[in-house]
Amino acid sequence: MSRAKARSSTDIRAGSRVVYHQPWGPIDAVVVEDRGMRGGFNARRIMRIRPIFDGIEDSMDEWEVPLEDLTLAE
Repeated sequence: MSRAKARSSTDIRAGSRVVYHQPWGPIDAVVVEDRGMRGGFNARRIMRIRPIFDGIEDSMDEWEVPLEDLTLAE
């Protein structure tokens, strides 16, 4: 039986504006780098993001987060 391929978060790449979901609320960010897959049990694709605080994109902070915690910003 043929199944339609589910569309995943592969539209997210370097330069994409994303929302990083935290327990206390969403954070707007820009993807700086696709770090690829991390090995081990339940390997996850890791992205390096730069948060946007109060409309300032030039923040020095960069975080590595799993791709599944990100969604494209609208």
